[in-house]
Order: sequence, then C-alpha cells, then structure tokens
Amino acid sequence: MSKKLLFFLSVLAVGCLGGFLGNRFFWSKANSPVTVTERNEVFIQENQALVEAINKVGPAVINVKTRLSNGNLLQGSALVLTNDGLAVTLAELIPPGQKFTFSSGEESLVYQVLKRDAKLNLALVKLEKMGWPAIGFSESNPALGQRIFLLAAATSGLIVDEGIVRSLSATGFEISIVGEAGFSAGPLFDAAGNFEGLSLTSSVRPVKVVPASEIKSFIGF
Repeated sequence: MSKKLLFFLSVLAVGCLGGFLGNRFFWSKANSPVTVTERNEVFIQENQALVEAINKVGPAVINVKTRLSNGNLLQGSALVLTNDGLAVTLAELIPPGQKFTFSSGEESLVYQVLKRDAKLNLALVKLEKMGWPAIGFSESNPALGQRIFLLAAATSGLIVDEGIVRSLSATGFEISIVGEAGFSAGPLFDAAGNFEGLSLTSSVRPVKVVPASEIKSFIGF
C-alpha cells in the first residue's frame, strides 16, 4: 500500500471521528431542555382579574338621563357608593329645574338630590333602593401609566373601556381612553375594582377625570 493511500485513509479516519464527536456534542446541546417563560398565563390571570373587578362594581353603576326644556337629552352615569344608596354623579347631568331619571337596567329608581356643587361639577343623590354593593375608594392617587378601566351605564347596558393614566395635574388626571357619547360621569377603577374618579367628558378627546380624593371630600367621607 502506497504512502499516499495510507495518508488519505488516516485523514479520512480522523475526519470521521471528529465529525462523530462534534455531532454528539452539538446535537446534545441543541436538544437539551429549553426553559420558555409562559406569558399566556400572565395575560389570562390579568384578564380574569379585570372580569372579576367589573362583576364586583358593575351593579353599582347606574344610568342618568335628563330631558332639557329645549328638548335635548343629557345622558351619563352615576356611581352608587354605599349599601344604602348614596350615589355621586356630575352636576351638569342633573341641572336644577329639569326632568331627569336614574335607572338600573330597566328599573327606574326613586331618588332625592342631597346637594350640588357647580364649581366642582358634582352632585350627591340618595336612592330609595337599598342593598347596593359597597364601593371601595383607592387608597392612593393614581400613578402615571397605571392601568385603569371605565364603566358607563348606557340604555343598552354597561360599556367597558380600558386604558392608562396618561397625565397628572393638580386638579385631577387624564386617561388614554377616548371619550364617547354617554361616558360622562362614568366611574373609573383600578385593576382591583377600587374607585379612582368620575370621567368629566364624553367628547372624542382623551377623558379627563375628577379624582376620587376630591369626590370623597365632597360627600364627607
């Protein structure tokens, strides 16, 4: 056997051995268990928490309608804060001398307006009906970027929207939710269902909010 042939066979054997060892090493690395962070579970938990919060506070959000003397209709929401029917809404939705109604679903509610504050644009109402869910106030001011959801009581039922706190000011805060008809006085809550404030506008610009701290002072809590 020639020296060239022996050299060729030696090179071939070394190459085969290297390929075998390399394949075993890299293949085992490629097929080793890989840890993947499951994000889906987090999203499901957050969504479930939101659904539970809506179910908890939703029954306390009621519809407000006012037929003005010129024939125009004002429509928005009110939030029942206590078991015995103490509710808060915007003063602009129930102007003095006009005809207005409060309703929960198809049930018309008997009420008494306790006080209005035109400067704060808030009104306190006592409903005759009892047995409402008690609403908890947020214990701190909302943080910039905090997730928040809005409920509005329309004639067809509750409307839900979700966004974040997009700006803060000395008089309140603004959220990323774009206003729609009927959003006036729609209450806002954090992810746990704690009351954060009432929406001030139903226009298309981002919704401005009367903070819960101001409402709490107004009603004397």
